[in-house]
Amino acid sequence: MKIFAKDKVVFNFSKANQPVYFVEPGETFWVETDDCYSGQIKTETVLRPDIDISIMDCSVGPIAVSGAEPGDVLCVEVLAIQLAEQGVMVTSPGLGVLGEKITEAHTKIIPIKNGFAEFNEKIRLPLTPMIGVLGVAPAEGSVHCAVPGDHGSNMDTKLIKVGSKVYLPVFVSGANLALGDLHACMG
Repeated sequence: MKIFAKDKVVFNFSKANQPVYFVEPGETFWVETDDCYSGQIKTETVLRPDIDISIMDCSVGPIAVSGAEPGDVLCVEVLAIQLAEQGVMVTSPGLGVLGEKITEAHTKIIPIKNGFAEFNEKIRLPLTPMIGVLGVAPAEGSVHCAVPGDHGSNMDTKLIKVGSKVYLPVFVSGANLALGDLHACMG
């Protein structure tokens, strides 16, 4: 099975991005990814304001699918998701639905053990692994990987999990699939 390393990424979906990986229709492959922060947060001393947000939600690829042509529909089936040993959770003023109530930034490193995100000694969250960013090159322009559209991208839906099939329109030859931003669980 082909394994696509996380060192070849895009920060936007665009037909100008040249494919770096190649698959045949129906071929099974494995993609290594970083979290939405591109691996920038390794300890609780690194806060959201300290990182480079321009490289957030990077996606591994593009992956060209042989024979995919504009007008086709690409079916991506998620067969497995393997998680890292820890996850990252951040808060920062203005971030998220409760952002106006947050007065200072915080980072929490959360161990992943035995099917749970171990928030602390009293709180264990069941894992619900999912893919946050999954998409293809759009018909026109360049769209940052954090921005969803008809080409997919940062959908952050709990529905893109093991057993899911995601159907994406093909706008360019090869489709130029890319993905990243895996979540162990999401509220």
